[in-house]
Amino acid sequence: LLGVANTLPTRPVINANGIVNGASFTAQSAAGFIGSLFGTNLAPATGSAASVPLPVEINGVSVSVSGYLAPLFFVSPTQINFQLPWELLGQSQAVAIVAVNGSLSSTQVLALHLQAPGIFALNSAGTGQGAVQIANTVIFAAPVGGVLGSAARPANAGEYVTIYCSGLG
Repeated sequence: LLGVANTLPTRPVINANGIVNGASFTAQSAAGFIGSLFGTNLAPATGSAASVPLPVEINGVSVSVSGYLAPLFFVSPTQINFQLPWELLGQSQAVAIVAVNGSLSSTQVLALHLQAPGIFALNSAGTGQGAVQIANTVIFAAPVGGVLGSAARPANAGEYVTIYCSGLG
């Protein structure tokens, strides 16, 4: 019909090899790790979890991994940050699918490992200065002036640090 707008939902698409460790951006996955999923049409708008426990749906978006809904940190049209469900511990593979307001992506198979360690980086690209702070402070364990816009100093011998990481098993 002329003049009738196409109202079919745009299907979400997971990029080939688009599910990675959210800290290291490597392809290794492990139960409980924080993952990043990349693609297109993954969300109608950007949104994030406002509290814990983490929600399994944000802005009409959910991620199902082998039948388990994944807790979500963040959704946007091109990226979703989520936690791979712990129920997958001990399995060798899983199948992920994204749902956006009822529209489903194709599935993506993930090889699972017992651990897939990665340290979060300050540049959000999985490289560079690690997200490491002097314990119980907001000071980064890095050379003085080494973290733009934040306090930084080397850790002292015997001092505790907090290392932000994922996939330790």
